[in-house]
Amino acid sequence: MHRALLPIAVAAVLAPTIVAQEAGKLIPNARALKCGCRSGGPRNYHGTDPNWVAVERRDVPIVLEGIVRQSFAAAEDWPWTHDGHDVCIFLALDPKYTHLHSDGNRVVSGERILEAEWEINYFPPRFWPAAGDRAWLIGRWVFDCAHPPYRTEMHPPKGVAFTRLAPMLLPEDATPSLVHRVRVYFHGQGGYFYDPVEGTNYEFDVPLPPKPSPDARLRAEIIDLPFGGPAPRLTPLPVSAPTRVHVVYPLASHKPTAKRWNIFAQRRASEASGQARAEFTLGRPRGTPRFAADIAVGWSEHVPTIAYRTIRITLDSIEILSDHDVIASGEWNLWIRVNGDWSHVPGLRDVDDDDVVKIGRVVDVIVPEDGQVVLQTTGWESDSDSLMGVGLQPKLPDPRLLDRNTRLGHVLRSFAKADAFGVGKHRDLSTAKDFVLRYRIEELRHWRKGVPR
Repeated sequence: MHRALLPIAVAAVLAPTIVAQEAGKLIPNARALKCGCRSGGPRNYHGTDPNWVAVERRDVPIVLEGIVRQSFAAAEDWPWTHDGHDVCIFLALDPKYTHLHSDGNRVVSGERILEAEWEINYFPPRFWPAAGDRAWLIGRWVFDCAHPPYRTEMHPPKGVAFTRLAPMLLPEDATPSLVHRVRVYFHGQGGYFYDPVEGTNYEFDVPLPPKPSPDARLRAEIIDLPFGGPAPRLTPLPVSAPTRVHVVYPLASHKPTAKRWNIFAQRRASEASGQARAEFTLGRPRGTPRFAADIAVGWSEHVPTIAYRTIRITLDSIEILSDHDVIASGEWNLWIRVNGDWSHVPGLRDVDDDDVVKIGRVVDVIVPEDGQVVLQTTGWESDSDSLMGVGLQPKLPDPRLLDRNTRLGHVLRSFAKADAFGVGKHRDLSTAKDFVLRYRIEELRHWRKGVPR
């Protein structure tokens, strides 16, 4: 579904199956109608059945790579084709992937943008990206039928790897290492569509940060496997002077537990057999496996040539200025990002004007002297979420569609060395003036360069 935009080189080894055309040539958006998109009806109702169609008849997974320009949670999605809200990821594609664009894809600041969307129910916040991340994704390449001109997008992905600079204390080290953190996540479930991730090895390259000194020691380590094994294999390349780490996620030996499933195809088959307007629950099959890894690749130094600071961000509270519900209480869903870590804010499902909700979350980050501390919020006030997940298009007119969700205002702040990394107390008003976020920033430690471990 189309979203409004809000005010590190990774090379794929899996060869994407794509339409044979020259790199950079755009796909005519009118082709979506030949692929099965429809249009018309109130709020373009017909464009939601089907909501998405494959760009290629073969409908096989493709790989894309690029840089994340923006990510946030959608405030509103068509409830009968979604099991939950989408996490929207706006990507500037690497040159070798620009042939994936439709001529309907928007151009922002001179860059054509492709969007990837994955429902929150199946995409945990721990793996959400942030602006500036290097991105590798594999998933379904589709036209979005709901919003002509028809844009191409990846909806849903089934595997992602997001890479960002995030210095950290590696095990048994006394000072921070200059590393790229890579969050990798595989899950075949996307709400309306399921495509198993088992039965294939997934391969991609992660760039190393620049080597800070001749004596720096290479590190390539798995920090965590949130859902258990198997563990990805990490190989620095080239061997003589590594500039990247080749990652193999070995799922080929895992037998798929379920077959590919598409609610629109299932509905068409049911109608063809005489069961008109058959209902199917979204998010099937249930209980399918997930695989994930948190990886660090980079350099450790005995005598650091880079200075670092450990910064603590304490998220204190949110004051509700407008709950966005005239009669009843507001039902808010809000997430906060501190650098690369997203988390859900509890206690907001029943709020009223002037309420103050405590957060009480503490986040410690390590930043280099030329780094930043960044805070971002995203969320919505819920009025129609109870309709999600049914998988049955309503008979129009349906009065339930009149009650729509509201996008909450957002906070986006960054603090660099010139700002003392934001040390002090903060009271940030959201862009819609509907809430105030209160938080504190303090410096816990200054790791000076030239001081041995």
